[in-house]
Amino acid sequence: MGLWSRKHPGENGECKTDAEKAANSIIEMGGAEAAGHGILGKVLLAEGKLPQAIDELKQAASASSGPSEARRLLVQAYVGANKASDAIDLLQKAIARDPKEADALVLLADVQFASEQADEAEKIILRRMQDAANSKGK
Repeated sequence: MGLWSRKHPGENGECKTDAEKAANSIIEMGGAEAAGHGILGKVLLAEGKLPQAIDELKQAASASSGPSEARRLLVQAYVGANKASDAIDLLQKAIARDPKEADALVLLADVQFASEQADEAEKIILRRMQDAANSKGK
């Protein structure tokens, strides 16, 4: 058992790993709440605690308007929790803010392929390829 996977009883009887405790400490210190929520979300995702991971990653992702690891992890948590429609909605909002954001476009195509929406994913990929070709010609 690794250092970060040791479990300790929490106040409400729930066991927390050292990694969860460390992330909570970052959040409680203030000034780096988004980073703390992102770290805690990543830990919870790795532990398979998807509902809790989603809550933490939402907070971390909301602090960033552009591409972020928190948003990628939030998409992963949504898909893992069989909430692909929430992931698609999140990514479509990001694309509406910035239609050329490659990270959101690629993630959206991935989620749509995984959700058996291959036609929609193909449209995104073709649009991205066209945008890339147009930008090279300028």
